Amino acid sequence: MDFRLKQLQSFLTLAELLNYGKASQVLYVSQPTLTFQIKSLEEALGAKLFERTRHSVALTDAGIAFAQYAETILKTATEAKAHLCALENRLRLRVACGPVGQYVLLPTVLRSLAAYDPDFQLELCELTTEEQMVRLPSGGVDALFMVRALPIPGIRFEPICKETLVAMVSRHSHLARSRTNFGPRSERQENHCVQG
Repeated sequence: MDFRLKQLQSFLTLAELLNYGKASQVLYVSQPTLTFQIKSLEEALGAKLFERTRHSVALTDAGIAFAQYAETILKTATEAKAHLCALENRLRLRVACGPVGQYVLLPTVLRSLAAYDPDFQLELCELTTEEQMVRLPSGGVDALFMVRALPIPGIRFEPICKETLVAMVSRHSHLARSRTNFGPRSERQENHCVQG
């Protein structure tokens, strides 16, 4: 069985109006084109759908039965197209980030994206620094979350937050008993987000 959605639309329009002239106007096709579509559909189905005389057009029993199927097929095809279009157009974000990005920055970004577009798709990429430097300019990833800016020509990195660096050791460690200061307490680490 071989038929097109356009033939189903033509069939349903003619079945509703029962007038070739009016149906061809609604469909913006010529009457010969409409006649050809209906005949092609009847040949594909192996059944006559309309009885046509000089003064009237009527659905046959097969035409009445097929109308329900045609409506279901068109509705299903329309819903499928809308669903696939929504999948194709949903927000996708491919992110490469280290542990700091995953645990500090990413949750905030995810909350913002979920508020903006609940159906967004996130892909986390584990990349080496060299891979990040290649994949970002080529479009292999959309964003990098990192501690230091990378030397990638044509890419500007902007700090998006500052985090205090803290080291924790066991009280039994010799470092805990040491009076050595490993750096000023106010020392902060910048986290960067990339902008193309």
